[in-house]
Amino acid sequence: MHKSISQAAAEYIVQDMRPHDSANAPRFINLLCVLEPRYDLESHTHVTNKVIPSMYEETRKQVEQLL
Repeated sequence: MHKSISQAAAEYIVQDMRPHDSANAPRFINLLCVLEPRYDLESHTHVTNKVIPSMYEETRKQVEQLL
């Protein structure tokens, strides 16, 4: 559950071209807490520090393979 929430949050930020610090916005954190109270509030930094860079690397590799 935790991984899928983090992934969905990262996709929201990346695909909607939102600022990376959107994951730190109090309203966004509150939304996650309302939707899933067990979601670790500290993990919102995980989205910007780990999940989004991982998505970037995966996309970069796919583009390199296409080229």
